[in-house]
Amino acid sequence: DQINVKIDHTFSSKHNANFSYTWEKEDQINGPGPQPFPDAPGGKYGNEDAFYSLAVTSTLTTRIVNELRAGAQRARIRSYAPWEWNGADALLPTAGPNPYIVDLVSVTDPIPTGVIDGWGYMAPLYSVSDNVSWIRGRHTLKGGGEYRALSSDVFSAFDVLPRARIQATAAVPVVGVT
Repeated sequence: DQINVKIDHTFSSKHNANFSYTWEKEDQINGPGPQPFPDAPGGKYGNEDAFYSLAVTSTLTTRIVNELRAGAQRARIRSYAPWEWNGADALLPTAGPNPYIVDLVSVTDPIPTGVIDGWGYMAPLYSVSDNVSWIRGRHTLKGGGEYRALSSDVFSAFDVLPRARIQATAAVPVVGVT
């Protein structure tokens, strides 16, 4: 899914602005942790991104033009384990009120339990800039500055949910007992 919006506005012959917005969303069912059986739950992967920008241009005098720009990018990515969505957590066994996962090491698990636990991140970027142009005859002098703010918010829920790992082993004969 995607939505794009662009708005241009002229305040006067000397001042105008434009705003742009884009939103994107994508979901992939069975992206991480595909269903091992037709009726078993699978994982889900999704991202949701938003981009904003605003630009204001002002002709302050016949020789000076100011351009102010601001923008943001907010990208979110999320991977859901099979038990985290669509009510699949009701399929998990519980010990009291606490759910846990049964990991059948030697056979195919009905709910995938490998390295597909939930994780996600958001890494926003913000930017503001201002530029001034001075025009005289055939010459133009430009100057300005920009500020960028970056951050990252990451989480991982690997092995947060308790697991009971069950593995079948071959019987080993007891020797050396008399």
